[in-house]
Amino acid sequence: MDVAKCVVELKDLPPAYISHEVPTLSSAMAHVPAAVYWTVRSVLACAAQITSLTTMGYEFAKLTTEIWELSTLAYKLSNILEHLRKQLATCYQYIDEKRNVLKALIYAKDDIQPLIDGSNKTRVHLDVLRRKNVLLLISGLAISNDELSILEQIYNESRNHETRRDSRYDVIAMPWYTMYHPSLMEKAPIRFIREVWHFKNKPILVVLDPQGKVVCPNALHMMWIWGSNAFPFTSLREESLWIEETWRLELLVNGIDPVILKWHFYDNQIDEEKLESMFFSKIQLGKVDDQDPMMQEIKKLLSYDREGGWAILSKGSRVVINGLGGDPVTLKCPECNRSMEKFTTFLCCHVEGIPDELLQ
Repeated sequence: MDVAKCVVELKDLPPAYISHEVPTLSSAMAHVPAAVYWTVRSVLACAAQITSLTTMGYEFAKLTTEIWELSTLAYKLSNILEHLRKQLATCYQYIDEKRNVLKALIYAKDDIQPLIDGSNKTRVHLDVLRRKNVLLLISGLAISNDELSILEQIYNESRNHETRRDSRYDVIAMPWYTMYHPSLMEKAPIRFIREVWHFKNKPILVVLDPQGKVVCPNALHMMWIWGSNAFPFTSLREESLWIEETWRLELLVNGIDPVILKWHFYDNQIDEEKLESMFFSKIQLGKVDDQDPMMQEIKKLLSYDREGGWAILSKGSRVVINGLGGDPVTLKCPECNRSMEKFTTFLCCHVEGIPDELLQ
């Protein structure tokens, strides 16, 4: 049974981290046919021995040939098991090294402590992140206060509710670590971050599971939309939140006073960063087709914004109508019927944003 378990473990090793081209695994797999053969032969020999004992009784036990065969098979299987276990341990060590993405990204050597613990400003090793869910913030110097505020909000909520239990997750206060100095990073991981994780100028928040696998390429979008409700910030959680979501006022506007949830007209109170995050979140999940009604509403508001302005009319949480694209000369307020003031916005071409063709 132990030999069979080892063979099954070798077959079940994660192909994302170790392939049959790796010498360690290929060497182990080369011994599998022999291990299977001797295991099956041993089972058959044991079955024959049991059958003979039940028919011949004590007389069969005196036959030394059969006893010698079982002893030889047991010795053979013991050697095979020891060898397979050593090979399996080597494979797991290889996988652990491959999974340690943070060590490859931040600092591959062990001669210094590359991180600073945000709680006490002391330097620590990367081992503090081993086998943990990690939210990896990657940014330049131009990170905005708004982007920092959403991260601070998530961090503070995790500290204020050190253990919040729900049906699937335990939310535990998140420690905060920063890199000691950017110069510790080598050119290869920087190139990887730009080419594979598509970091340009705007910050991204890559989420890694305890095995080092990327479970969300950028969690900032869902943080803008749902805050700490998006925990554990995986793409699966992001998709499930969209499935449960409806086109409502609370989705668009942050911090609404319940008292004013009645017939109301909104024009400049929508959080633009949140609206763009909704757009990019949908794209990140591949929800860009015309069959997604909510995506169409998001694109409509963003396109109106490009055309000069827009507004929405809601009753309670329900969005009744949105529109008002273009640049009208005058516009009447739907509540008091007086002419509203007009504002002009200037946007520089170097600012990162959503290409016009995506809003078509």
